[in-house]
Amino acid sequence: MFKDRFLTWLRVNFWRICLAIYASIFFAFIVFPFLLSLKFVNSFFNFILVNSHNIKLILGISSIIQILVILFSEKIGNFIERLWHTLAKSYTVSGQIVSILLFFTLSTISTIQYSLALLVIWKCLLFFIGNLFFAFLIWELRNLIGWLSSQFSSIRNPIQTYEQPENILTDDPITSPGEDSLDREKFVGDIYKEIVNFPSDSSFVFGLYGGWGEGKTSVLNLLKLKIENNSEFLVLDFKPWYFKDKESILKAFYNQLESTLSKKFIIFGFSRLIKRYLQYISFGINIVGINLRLSNADETAEKREKEIETPEGMKKEIGNKLEELNVKLLIIIDDIDRLQVDEVLQIFSLVKCNADLKNTIFILSFDQIVIEKLLQIDLNSDRQYLEKIVQMPINLPAVPSGNIGNFLIKNIDELLKRINISDDKGENFYKEFMPTYRAYISKFFRTLRHVKRYINGLSATLPAIKSEVNLNDFFILEVIRVFFPSIYNDIWSNRRFYVRVGWEEDPSQLFRKNEEISSKVKEHVESTLKLKEAVGKDKEQGEILLELLKVLFPVKVKNAFEQGNEDYTYKMDTFRVEKRLTHPDCFVKYFILKVPPSELPDERIEKIINTWKTSKGDEKDKNIEEIFFTLQKVKALKEFFSKLRIFKDKIDEDLAVRIIRAIYSNAGKFSKEETEDSWNPEYDEALFVLLQLINDKIDRKKIQGMLKKAINLTPSIPFAVEVVLLCKKDRSGSLYNIYDSIDFEKLADVISGRLKKHFIDEKRDIFVELPEERDWAFVLYQWASDWMTFKGKNKDAVSSYIVSLVKDNAKKFAKFLIHQRRRAPNDTMVFDLKELSQVYNIKEIANLAEKFKSNSDLLDEEKKVLKQFLELYRSNPPAS
Repeated sequence: MFKDRFLTWLRVNFWRICLAIYASIFFAFIVFPFLLSLKFVNSFFNFILVNSHNIKLILGISSIIQILVILFSEKIGNFIERLWHTLAKSYTVSGQIVSILLFFTLSTISTIQYSLALLVIWKCLLFFIGNLFFAFLIWELRNLIGWLSSQFSSIRNPIQTYEQPENILTDDPITSPGEDSLDREKFVGDIYKEIVNFPSDSSFVFGLYGGWGEGKTSVLNLLKLKIENNSEFLVLDFKPWYFKDKESILKAFYNQLESTLSKKFIIFGFSRLIKRYLQYISFGINIVGINLRLSNADETAEKREKEIETPEGMKKEIGNKLEELNVKLLIIIDDIDRLQVDEVLQIFSLVKCNADLKNTIFILSFDQIVIEKLLQIDLNSDRQYLEKIVQMPINLPAVPSGNIGNFLIKNIDELLKRINISDDKGENFYKEFMPTYRAYISKFFRTLRHVKRYINGLSATLPAIKSEVNLNDFFILEVIRVFFPSIYNDIWSNRRFYVRVGWEEDPSQLFRKNEEISSKVKEHVESTLKLKEAVGKDKEQGEILLELLKVLFPVKVKNAFEQGNEDYTYKMDTFRVEKRLTHPDCFVKYFILKVPPSELPDERIEKIINTWKTSKGDEKDKNIEEIFFTLQKVKALKEFFSKLRIFKDKIDEDLAVRIIRAIYSNAGKFSKEETEDSWNPEYDEALFVLLQLINDKIDRKKIQGMLKKAINLTPSIPFAVEVVLLCKKDRSGSLYNIYDSIDFEKLADVISGRLKKHFIDEKRDIFVELPEERDWAFVLYQWASDWMTFKGKNKDAVSSYIVSLVKDNAKKFAKFLIHQRRRAPNDTMVFDLKELSQVYNIKEIANLAEKFKSNSDLLDEEKKVLKQFLELYRSNPPAS
């Protein structure tokens, strides 16, 4: 045991030991001999010391003293300080007599042996001061070497540092007045005055009552700061919940009492007295109402009691020691409501046991309701039990809701600044959030602990997803996550009751009536709110929570409970632009706290738009095209076009013109391949973006001209044809500015003129130029039908053009004819001769079919189609 302690001491004080030895050797064998070699120094020593024959002896003694001082400087200083406090507190008449006798004795010795005493004192003092000076120099040299070494080491091996999360609010109680957010200073000052001005030297017990998280420990910390600055008091801060059982609590209390006093005073025999007292406790002796029987060693205890003094006597002696110090002892016992019932009783018994100690004041801190229930259940006790223990109860003042609100808003401000939320976005957030906070959310924040939990939750979750969510919705959802986790989990697990789901998740949704959907939603939400783990019996919280769900889910939940008619049809785009939780595309991000790997982040789209806007001139056009084809390489262009429509409000007119030009100039390069998750390829999405930007961003007077440019300058003829088709008002689209601003017939004439010039006048084969059936069939049908107006302007010209291409080629004709069929309700392919006669010269088609029906170049399936057409034509020829 001693060996282990010695090795531990050696390890802890290794550098101090090395310094002491080195300093002494350095001074004794280098510095001092060098000084003595100097004539004026030698003469000085001979003059001062009278006789220098014993210099080596004095040098050795002073070196040893130096070693001891360096090794034990802290303990020596601590001892002197404690001795000073003890003498200052207990300097009685007897102490004065002892001091006078000691002074008289020393004076007599000094008079008798004046020369010897003066010589020894002077020499030791001189060498001691010299040694301390050189020791200080050596110590500073060592520090300098150590610092240089650490700097060199850090250059070779840089320390890996990890950024600590900012804005994280610890749940620790405050420890200084500067941290007081609840203005408790006056309250603490009142308690302080009660304690300091307590008129009696008898023991007294205060009770500080307050609920969980209301700041009892913070108040005690502020009180301790005040008390510790008062030299008349000594604080013992006892934390019973550190210990495992009631025996440990009792032992720990007296050990801490001894330790607290010994740190400031020297009380001879006090430590031994406490140890003896605790030995009795370990044998189960009944000590002033405290019975801790740890074994059946009654006979042994009785025998020991007869052999030595009684515990009552020892306890009285402890009290006497405290009284002699003439200092008041403040004993603080916090968080009693965390203990088990037997431990609570032990604390109360401990307080009663020490009620006769002089100059002792207790402060017991706990939740009165918790302790009263605990005592009532386990002891069948009433309120009078506590009244016998606590002589002066003090209730923690209620926290003003304004203080909590200010603390919350202050920390939200800091969070928004830390994660770089712009001032405009922050201002819009507060406009939305504050009304909901004042009306509903504020009622959940009853203590600062609630605020800290909430802010810490936001600090951990919001930064990663800040640009992908609506801040107002996210902050409200975080309230639900922190205070009602079961509801939060239900929203995620049963999303069909909160947001619209696609047919892949719930096919029946497409065929249900709105009333039926609302009924199911209401039934589910009501049953969820009634669950015990949700809000329990707190009806008000359930009502508030329902209001928050209505705010978050204005379509399904609000409609269900208010019988409203809010619909996704007209607000879907708005919900998506605002990144609302109620939109299916945004919903998942709120819970997984990241953008799905297959999706382009909204933040990236917004950054691209901002980059384009800040570019200049031709560089802007170049950047637009670079982004298009960079994203196309990673198969993200379709999604980019789709999201570009979502954030069109961030695009100004100049940028819109350039994006429109980049789209129609490169239309032929966009893929027409459909993907698994969408029928619209990137080609279609590009077309939608172009038309949306023309409709929303181009001045109405310029729309016709912009469309003419697009259909004339795009290298993709099918793209030009489709642009014109989608500008028709009867297409049931939402391009209202285009519909109201253009002359559709003139636009149709423009594209008709381009088609005639390109294919008829320049004699180009559409089947060769547009090898894909989707393209040539679409162009021919729209051209021949006058963009489905069937006015007959282009019918004859297009029919003649087709005949010229197929009249000598059976395969081409069969290819053309096969495409004229339509799918019937019974899933068969049939001809609609009435429609076909409106588009093409059906008689010429019939003549060509008759001509090629037995052509050897045709496959049987192709011959079968020609035969099908001829049979239908012969049996029911349409009118010319």
